[in-house]
Amino acid sequence: MMNSMICLPKIIFNNALLLVLSVFVASCVEEVNPKGLVNTDRKVVINSLISPQDSIISVEVSLSRPVLGITNFGADLITDAEVIISDGTVSNVIPFDDVTARYNLETDVFPIQAGKQYFLEVKTGGNTYKASCQVPETPATDIRTTISETRDGFRLRVFWRDQKGEENYYRVSGGYKDDVDRDRNFYLGLDFAEEGFKTDNGRDGEVISADTDILLNYFVNGQKVLIDSLEIQLLTTDKNYYEYQKVLVDIDQNENPFAEPVRLISTIEGEDALGIFAAYQSVIKKMKVE
Repeated sequence: MMNSMICLPKIIFNNALLLVLSVFVASCVEEVNPKGLVNTDRKVVINSLISPQDSIISVEVSLSRPVLGITNFGADLITDAEVIISDGTVSNVIPFDDVTARYNLETDVFPIQAGKQYFLEVKTGGNTYKASCQVPETPATDIRTTISETRDGFRLRVFWRDQKGEENYYRVSGGYKDDVDRDRNFYLGLDFAEEGFKTDNGRDGEVISADTDILLNYFVNGQKVLIDSLEIQLLTTDKNYYEYQKVLVDIDQNENPFAEPVRLISTIEGEDALGIFAAYQSVIKKMKVE
């Protein structure tokens, strides 16, 4: 077992924007309908994930583009929608940002707070679409890690204690830096896949863990590269985020083109609408690999 050097969590990137991007990258393709039916209906797609730890509220609004039974979400951006966020008392219009092609609002203008419910309203094409979500009350903070040697390499285990008395949903992700480029400002991804989704169902108040295989060294062009540091991100999410993202991972893991079609959940209210408005709390732990 290897000891880890714990650094104070510091968010070095905009988590919500990256997670929104991951939603669209992972959801670009739905399973092909095995009956060969072509769906020509276009739908309004609205995606937004909010967090108290984030500096920006970001919303993407688009039209789906069905082609030969495959639906490409986010194909045609809608740039002239009216987008409003509210906490039930105070509301703010979220303006469109030409640079990111999203509707963005800084959280120092409209703070996102733990335990509060938020409402999203989008008006476009003469229709109004609505959604709501509630930010989880308490994030898991006591994150620990171990790295153990296995027959085929090494195993990284992330574990934390569940907040007792609450219904909790978790998503674990992470990344690493190698000793070739320690100064890069991003981490290469670790793949927890389905193992990264956990709930406290039947484990209220207990220690919960997630594992993934990891290489501590590898060769590039004959040069040995060592893993220098790891970054673990633990999200405490609402149920909608958990279920939506888990389906996306399930689709990504399934390589069978003739599998039964998978229906993504949608929390958007309104005719011919798809998408997700969900919330999470984020804790990041950085550690040196020795």
